[in-house]
Amino acid sequence: MTTTKNSRHAIAAGDVKTLATLALESNHFTQHQKDVIHRAAARAERASRVPGEPILQLPPNATPNEVNSARKRRSVRRGKDIFLPSWKPETTGFPNVLVRSALWSMRTIGLTPDGVTEAQNAVDQDTISGDIDQEPGGRLIPGMGDFTLINRGPALGSYDRRVFASCVDYYKDRPLSPGGDSSWVEVSFYLFVNQMGVAYSAESHRSLRASLERLSALSLHLRHDGFERHLPRILEVSFADGKARGDISSGSDKIVFRVLEPLAELYGPAKWTAVPHSALNAGKGLKSWVATFYSTHRRSLPLPLALVQRLTGTGATTAKFTFQLKESLKNLQESNVPEAVRVADYSVSKTEVTVHLTRWGKEVAAK
Repeated sequence: MTTTKNSRHAIAAGDVKTLATLALESNHFTQHQKDVIHRAAARAERASRVPGEPILQLPPNATPNEVNSARKRRSVRRGKDIFLPSWKPETTGFPNVLVRSALWSMRTIGLTPDGVTEAQNAVDQDTISGDIDQEPGGRLIPGMGDFTLINRGPALGSYDRRVFASCVDYYKDRPLSPGGDSSWVEVSFYLFVNQMGVAYSAESHRSLRASLERLSALSLHLRHDGFERHLPRILEVSFADGKARGDISSGSDKIVFRVLEPLAELYGPAKWTAVPHSALNAGKGLKSWVATFYSTHRRSLPLPLALVQRLTGTGATTAKFTFQLKESLKNLQESNVPEAVRVADYSVSKTEVTVHLTRWGKEVAAK
């Protein structure tokens, strides 16, 4: 097993901490020496927390409890197996760089599960702006934070985000696929659609298939925290109906897919969020985008209106977007909205947006 920079910090932290404990209990050190050792222990402890490789390497014989404990914060490798972090029921773990960016725009691409076309959806929500920055070999995706994200695959919408979440949930308790001859997940279109909370129909079948094909063509390049991450593919998919591509009369047609190991590199410590399903399913367009975006935050934070507008991928004018944003936030204040995503208060000015979720106040009070 290779020793990473982070593991060396951890060893140093452990050694110095042990020495500090012995020094405090010993009569052979002066108070000045004890203070020096104590400060060294504190520095080593802080250094051990510096973000390094996102995937924590565990021994091949690590116990299930060790694996489960490590997975509370990050991706984990045990032997040849790589696991995503664990998250609570009714949530799905999302890398922050993907959900705090314009990768999943508020527009609908193709058919929605309800049979609404992109053109119909544009009447209410506007389509994605066409001025996303271009990079050689891909599109530079606007994001919140100090990272560069390039998409060399197809454009994605909010429905693709829901499908991605469903695929990832299948790997909540199984190792990611290394590719090659590794196993696949096999599930019917009918079951997959129903697990998303959508009624099965010809339209939902076609929408799901098209989304899976877009996700399987997704190719990302990320620079973050001094690391370069190239994810040429995160999902492989095939369909059991083979040549019967247009025959969707039966709900028994199979989806065969696997989520690939490179995705785990985006789930480092403090680099991912368990997004509530109630946010992903909050509605169409901007409402769902707002619920999902703010579910990745832990407190109110004033944000430039121009940044929020750019992250949504809308092509609307600022005046129209501001109106739509206020309407979405107002709708998310209603009493029937799940508490996990319900908006307690908000402020939208000509230049700034501040949102406060109900659950943030309760989380602070509980501490």
